[in-house]
Amino acid sequence: MCSFITLGSPFYPQGIRLQKNPPFKLYYIGDLNTAIGNKIISIVGSRKMTKYANMVLERFIPVFVRSGLVVVSGFMHGVDIKAHELVVSSGGRTIAILPCGLDINYPSDFAYLRDAIVKGGGLLLSRFSEGERPQRWMYIKRNELVASISECVLVIEADAGSGTMTTANIALKIKKPVFVIPSSINSPNSSGVVELLQKGAHAVNDPLDILKFFKVAYENTKNVPVEIEGDQLDVFLYLQTKPSNAYALSKGLRLELSSVYIVLHELLARGLVYLDKGKYHAK
Repeated sequence: MCSFITLGSPFYPQGIRLQKNPPFKLYYIGDLNTAIGNKIISIVGSRKMTKYANMVLERFIPVFVRSGLVVVSGFMHGVDIKAHELVVSSGGRTIAILPCGLDINYPSDFAYLRDAIVKGGGLLLSRFSEGERPQRWMYIKRNELVASISECVLVIEADAGSGTMTTANIALKIKKPVFVIPSSINSPNSSGVVELLQKGAHAVNDPLDILKFFKVAYENTKNVPVEIEGDQLDVFLYLQTKPSNAYALSKGLRLELSSVYIVLHELLARGLVYLDKGKYHAK
């Protein structure tokens, strides 16, 4: 059973309130305080998530969670679902914005995630009343909420003409900062990223770039020494999310294997990582 708030409520999310035509009612399940007074980032991307996008999410989201950010996404297959799952598994709070009534189990194979989001202190949110099933036009309305509720939008992957591009373009139109992850120009999912960069989006390759936007200091990120930077920082943050061998680090971070070994040697010497059963772990 969901509850609702109206436009005049002090608990109505301010970002959505500032839309040109904000919905009079918002329906929700979970802790509405998650959408009020927190640093909120929207993460969007392709439903056909690549291994590269998966790696980026696994690297970025735990850092966001440890820094207290609330992550918003659209609860669809691919990047959306992965983002929600990683936030929940990292002990953070996430807001899932749905293109249908909250009593509709959609997508049907992720009922467990809906429950986990709410139990973890997160929020399910929709502008649609109970019984309203998803239709094509409803996705655009959902995207408007995703773009407006947060302080910025991070695009992981996007092909031209996708729903991800719709959300990003809405954000740009309302002067919301849009950040994009660079990817190979040979990837179909890079065409939208290039277009967004041409429109004024900002390229980022490190989660700390986002923390700077939110003015979250490095020292507020648990277990990240402030004195490391560059490749050392990239490797350290990657190992925080997933213990790995040198080959996996080289592939995941797109670094030369020889460079990875040099960085690992430096981090070992400084006591910041350790080797166990063939894999390096961040301390």
